[in-house]
Amino acid sequence: MESTKILTPADRSSFFKKENVIEIDLKGRIGYEDSEYLEAELKELIDNDTQKVIIDCKELTHMCSKAISLLITSNNKIAENGGKLQMLNMKLEIKQLFKLMGLHLVFDLQ
Repeated sequence: MESTKILTPADRSSFFKKENVIEIDLKGRIGYEDSEYLEAELKELIDNDTQKVIIDCKELTHMCSKAISLLITSNNKIAENGGKLQMLNMKLEIKQLFKLMGLHLVFDLQ
C-alpha cells in the first residue's frame, strides 16, 4: 500500500498513514489552532483498524493543554482497538511535564 503525506498549512505537523499505522511528526509550538487542525486530521485518520500511532516529537518545542487532551482521547480510541500511541524523541522538558502530569502511565514515552 502506498503511503500518503498530508501537511498542515503551517507545516507544524506531518501525517503518514500506511495500512493500520499512523506516523505523525510534530514541529515547533503546537497551540490551540494547530490542535484544531490536528484533531480534524486524527478523527479522519484513526479508524477501527488503527493499531498504532507513532508521534515523533524531535522538533516539538511546546504543546498546549488542548493538544495534550486530544492525544489522551486519541490514545483511548486506539486502545479500544487493541493498539497503542507511542511518543518518540521528546525533549527533556516536555517529557518531564508529561511525567509530572502522570502521562508516562498513559503513553509509551521514548
